[in-house]
Amino acid sequence: MPSVTIQQAACNALAEHLRTQLPDVTVDDRWPDPQRAMHLPTITILKSAPRQDIAIDMSNLGFSNVGTKRVAFQTQIAACEQLLQLDVWANNQIELDDILARLDTAFNLDAVSGEIIHGLNLTALDEDNWPLSYFDYYFESPEVADAPFTAMVDEWRATFRGHAWMMLTVKRETARQTVLEFKLQVNATDFVDTTIP
Repeated sequence: MPSVTIQQAACNALAEHLRTQLPDVTVDDRWPDPQRAMHLPTITILKSAPRQDIAIDMSNLGFSNVGTKRVAFQTQIAACEQLLQLDVWANNQIELDDILARLDTAFNLDAVSGEIIHGLNLTALDEDNWPLSYFDYYFESPEVADAPFTAMVDEWRATFRGHAWMMLTVKRETARQTVLEFKLQVNATDFVDTTIP
């Protein structure tokens, strides 16, 4: 499986969540190919601006063993924000309104606990590249752009502008330290040797 950026991983997780919540709607986690016809109803997810990063104090999320002499760490290095544009394309006004109503629930859910909250929390799907990663989303109210009365246009569309927040992590490996030796000073002159395996 090819690697994906953390912001694309956020789009992938959102797309899979929406496929689960709206199984009768096609969801594309990238802008659709203009060479193929769009099957309606469809939701498209687009990264609408470059990812913004804020450096943070690095912290280790966890580690795993790599053989007997090495340990792999997942380390957080930045807090990131990705602006998103989500477009809903429908066949008619009734279908569009139905999808928007169901998105009100889908956008306000903690998918980890199943509770209704303000915003949306999801885990990463790509456990190989982004283990222990979570995504927080918030979407504004939709802009509806119906065009039923324009000549030769019959478009039923709504656009959500949103934000995805995530922590950027990197993988690193280090040698396992098997023995630590301490010299503990009991008073000004006495030392005790202690070995911790």
